[in-house]
Amino acid sequence: MVVVEGAQYSGSSVTARLALDQGREVYAVPGNITSTTSYGPNMLIRQGARLVIQCSDILDDLPEEARVQLAATRKKGTGPVQQTLGGAEAPAATKELAKQIVKQLHADAPTPLDELLESLNGASASEAIAVLFELELMGLVRQLPGKSYILVW
Repeated sequence: MVVVEGAQYSGSSVTARLALDQGREVYAVPGNITSTTSYGPNMLIRQGARLVIQCSDILDDLPEEARVQLAATRKKGTGPVQQTLGGAEAPAATKELAKQIVKQLHADAPTPLDELLESLNGASASEAIAVLFELELMGLVRQLPGKSYILVW
């Protein structure tokens, strides 16, 4: 179980506390100490939940066979991101550029826009930025401060 937000007595906080009491794995994403919706995850961390700062904090705890299966799915292009890009609505060139961009991005490490543009073969900056915008609207990538991008799992 991963808790991202929750007030002191929210349903997610209560459920996670019960899971901790039963010895189950509970992960929590820390939040701003002045936010009421961060109280739950911050308290869970204090009570023994695993701290999550990046995607690998959870992935590293998965059994090896599950990690191998996830990696194989992503490489084959059969994961949710690749399946979404397979739709017939976009022109083939745009789909191909979107697939190139997705292959360059990671879920746990931001990629600066300049680095991303350098890695794309034959695409102009305006084409790449337009595709990045479309991918953001689809919920597949997210722009971070400083013009960096990450893949949304």
